[in-house]
Amino acid sequence: MSQIFIKLIAEAAQTDMQTSGILASVTIAQACLESAYGTSELAVMANNLFGMKAVLSGNTWASEWDGSTYSKETKEQDSAGNEYTITAAFRKYQSLAQSIKDHSDYLLGAMNGNKLRYAGLSGCTDYRTAAQIIKDGGYATDTAYVDKLCAVIENNNLTQYDGGKTMKICLDAGHHGKYNQSPADNRYYESDMAWKLTELQKKYLQQHGFEVITTRTNQATDRDLYDRGAASKGCDLFISNHSNAVASTVNNSVDYPAAYCAINHSADAVGLLLAQVVESYIGTKQAARIQNRSGNNGDYYAVLRGATAVGTPGLILEHSFHTNAAITAWLLDDNNLDRLAQAEASATAMYYGIVDTGNHASEKKSGWYEEDGGWRYYNGDTGDCVINKWVKDPSNGKWYWFDGAGMMVVNVWYMHNGHWYYLGADGAMLKGLQGINRKWYYLNENGEMATEPVTLTPDKDGALQYPGIG
Repeated sequence: MSQIFIKLIAEAAQTDMQTSGILASVTIAQACLESAYGTSELAVMANNLFGMKAVLSGNTWASEWDGSTYSKETKEQDSAGNEYTITAAFRKYQSLAQSIKDHSDYLLGAMNGNKLRYAGLSGCTDYRTAAQIIKDGGYATDTAYVDKLCAVIENNNLTQYDGGKTMKICLDAGHHGKYNQSPADNRYYESDMAWKLTELQKKYLQQHGFEVITTRTNQATDRDLYDRGAASKGCDLFISNHSNAVASTVNNSVDYPAAYCAINHSADAVGLLLAQVVESYIGTKQAARIQNRSGNNGDYYAVLRGATAVGTPGLILEHSFHTNAAITAWLLDDNNLDRLAQAEASATAMYYGIVDTGNHASEKKSGWYEEDGGWRYYNGDTGDCVINKWVKDPSNGKWYWFDGAGMMVVNVWYMHNGHWYYLGADGAMLKGLQGINRKWYYLNENGEMATEPVTLTPDKDGALQYPGIG
């Protein structure tokens, strides 16, 4: 949950940093602490991440807040330190990004007499110093506030969002020599695929500006499992590449990609994203997933124990199953591995907020782009593709869903906020009475599948009209 929330607000915090000069890591950490990672009543009901009241002392700054409020009970203290409860008005924002901006505007503009309350915060490049400035300005009375902020930053590697730092990734080709031959095609060895893919990932990650190290210098070299994970010391991420197996016989019914992530959940978000890339590119029938597996000594997998021991978020990325004939054939194609490596590198760069380097310099993309075997939609303001979100195409008024790889989803049911939707062959959300896989479904004007009885009313010509569908 914490990683999902961090990813949700990271871009807004980075955008704010460009104008406010306040470190994104500090903004994100404050939001995590003060909104309980986005779960507080104010965060959910009012997009208010920082508990900003409608009226604040030192309210002299120019604010984008539109005056909307949300009232709730809150505890106060009298001069003797006794607690009492009042109903107070808090600021209600149109978006989390607006909450972040207003909070930064407050930190930069709040006065203490004729002096700035948080002088020196803008442009400060050390997160602990920035946290101390905020504490010293009277923002929090908790004596441990600085340590708590810094712990959130360090435990979640939030400095990655501050820029100016080269991200470092450790890649591990999961097996050496000739290992794990496919029962579906004797040409396939898991060790061959893992070595080729790792070398391709390294090339494309470096093009995105990452520093990359590997656990092997050649395919023939073996190395202790724990030591391979521990080789990632000083890295921001450890990835061990594999393909999975169902026993030792052909099984064409199982094909899900999976990321086995460290049990401290530090790699869950990026692990799921990468598994979804595999799902999208290979076109697996089963959905991508993550798993966290414990053993007697912590993580079940020794490579993840090694990575965790040196403080590196770690994951094992299973590229579907080489016991599936169709998957094996796909993984044997070097062109497919090249495309997959490019996509995984791009998704990793997007996850860490890394913009294109000089090798990829171009104008910001906007709108629809056909690429990597599918369609993406780019936000013209940022040049980033839409990920795990709905988009309404202004040219036709239709809604589309984009997965963790930024690819438009087609021909599939999708559940969102408790409702089922169906994305058609062109990716558009369907409405009305639809025949899908030899069954009939009614999807209302919002695209939600009806689960209650629906009344069909004939018009003046006798044609049946569906509620809300023109």
